[in-house]
Amino acid sequence: MNRSRLIVLTLITIATIHTAVLGQVAAVPIRAIAVNAANDPNLDREHNAKRWVRGLIQNELNTIQAVCGLSPEQIQKLVDIAEVQWRTKLLTAIRSYVESNNRNNVDFEQRVEKLVNSWLDPILTTEQRAKWDDEVSSRLEFRRRVVVGKMVMESEKRHGLTSQQMKDLEPILIDRWRDSWWAMYRSGSLPETKYSWVSAILSEAQQTNGNERAANRNEHYTSGGSHELPSRPLSERFELNGITSVESIPLDKIKEQENRPEDAPANADPAPADKDDPNPAEPE
Repeated sequence: MNRSRLIVLTLITIATIHTAVLGQVAAVPIRAIAVNAANDPNLDREHNAKRWVRGLIQNELNTIQAVCGLSPEQIQKLVDIAEVQWRTKLLTAIRSYVESNNRNNVDFEQRVEKLVNSWLDPILTTEQRAKWDDEVSSRLEFRRRVVVGKMVMESEKRHGLTSQQMKDLEPILIDRWRDSWWAMYRSGSLPETKYSWVSAILSEAQQTNGNERAANRNEHYTSGGSHELPSRPLSERFELNGITSVESIPLDKIKEQENRPEDAPANADPAPADKDDPNPAEPE
């Protein structure tokens, strides 16, 4: 009897272990799917890109205010335009950037600067517009000096330039300036300083040395500046001097997940009424 009992208990134990093992095996892919969904790189890239663009827009609005001294009425117009443009044009554009490029191939800074600049004509006075144009021009000139200066220094290390040769090289590079060079510098690299640009100012000995090392040059990925973009939560409206975009302009419908308690279910918040609907249903 004891032996029979032992056999039965052994069989029950084996069956229990087998069931547990099967349960664990079945649970692994379920957990993996959940983790993968939460960490979908495409979703992360799009979300981060939106935060970067909102941060860049807010920074540009702050700079406009600092330079031009907008009135409350002008501020209201500007933040409202920014919010409307965000919803009607920018969301689709950002999604296409993310789908076709990685982060380093999208020059968010210059895209935002040009876009915000296009909003200003119906808002700024003639005097304010002149101030802002001077600001933009000075900003671009500063960027040229920074990047060209780095390129000259890299050439000095590579070819052993004299101080006069460095002065001679600077206008050569400025004449070849491209706005994309700033984006390359900000992402941690420098544009190629082609040997043909430099060779005209080199001595014969420098030219010979340069030709010998031509096969070993790697000028595309020299050290540049670090690149940290500002970030603004999607749930925060554009704001200047305490004035925000009007509430009737809806924000991006993607929720800020970091603002939701971790233990709350994803659908814990009631679905918001569609603010685009002029006659939303009244709550019961």
